[in-house]
Amino acid sequence: MEDNIAAGVGATKLSELTIDADLAMGAHDITIGAGQTVDGKDVSGLGVGDMLKSVFDSDDDGIFEGTVIQLLKQYLIGDATLHSHDAELHNWETSYTKRKTITIDSLYPDPSTIRISFDMRISFNPDVAYGKIYKNGVAAGIERVNDTTSYVTYTQDISFAEGDTLELWAYTTIGNNSVIVKNFRIKGTTPPNTLTKAITDSTVGDADGLAATNS
Repeated sequence: MEDNIAAGVGATKLSELTIDADLAMGAHDITIGAGQTVDGKDVSGLGVGDMLKSVFDSDDDGIFEGTVIQLLKQYLIGDATLHSHDAELHNWETSYTKRKTITIDSLYPDPSTIRISFDMRISFNPDVAYGKIYKNGVAAGIERVNDTTSYVTYTQDISFAEGDTLELWAYTTIGNNSVIVKNFRIKGTTPPNTLTKAITDSTVGDADGLAATNS
């Protein structure tokens, strides 16, 4: 039997083997015949993801009970808007002042480099608007400068972790004019049903890859 396995000839029933190691399948497949079961559940005809879900997600809530495997969505950098703090705000301060805050409630992977964008302009000429992204009250982004009354969108990729705050700070050089900001956004994508993480607590992690709140 060992010779057959090494040579890749014939077929050997798994029930005849005692396996105490990982199986490297290479280009080969495992085929489960009609009516075959795993832990008493019929998994014939299912793909790997559906098979895991059928066996372990008994109440169909997306969480694998009683295992160290969970299906999660994963945050990836992209250009689609995942979270937004869009309201237009004016600021007449002549030094950096916090105008918008987004708190990262959950994130996978944690930490991740997140794509952040915002729009900024001045209210009247002559004036200059300055804006910058902060993390937890500390400057983390590039200083952006706009001396026009037309909105300009600024984008930067910065590393954040669960519990961090993404903050938009801004100021104007002339106090009786204002810097105007809007569309403070997290950009990216979260591919669905990606088998991405082994965990010991099946309730850990966020099903959407990223969740956040505004203040």
